[in-house]
Amino acid sequence: FNIEHSKFKIISIEHFLEEYLQKCYIPESNDDLHYLDDIKPFNMWQRFQKKIIDIMAVVVLFLVFIVLRLFVQRKIQEQSPGDIYFRQFRVGLNNKEFECIKFRSMHKHDSENDVRTATKNDDRKFKFGEFMRKTRIDEVPQFLNISKGQMSLIGPRAEWNQLVERYEKQIPYYTQRHI
Repeated sequence: FNIEHSKFKIISIEHFLEEYLQKCYIPESNDDLHYLDDIKPFNMWQRFQKKIIDIMAVVVLFLVFIVLRLFVQRKIQEQSPGDIYFRQFRVGLNNKEFECIKFRSMHKHDSENDVRTATKNDDRKFKFGEFMRKTRIDEVPQFLNISKGQMSLIGPRAEWNQLVERYEKQIPYYTQRHI
């Protein structure tokens, strides 16, 4: 059996994930990371496509925001009085921090000292807040962040700055996601 003349193509798992699934494979052992050399920044055409998608998303999300805002405000005020927006510092492209804005889906709490991620039965969420999270309505105000170029519709999720610090210590090469 001559593998060179067969119709099978043998590729590594990291190249399979990158080429066919558009994923970056990072193994648990850090001893063979040569494939990271193949990761290239977006070219001009890809950046242009991404920008067009972001602009279209901003327009659509702005229209959705206009329609939803008063209804969301009323529901939040009924179930958890206070500001309708939740602001949190996130880490985006090139490790730049920015203030991300969302509709508030939890009761007011000290998010700077209460550093934990939301869980399925989190007691900080109110009923309509839970609905907003499931339907992603809480993220509609992020069109402002997209319009400012602070985040993009396509790409890794901009994570809470305090969680980024934790993840950088726990997950090898976590900071690579910010490029």
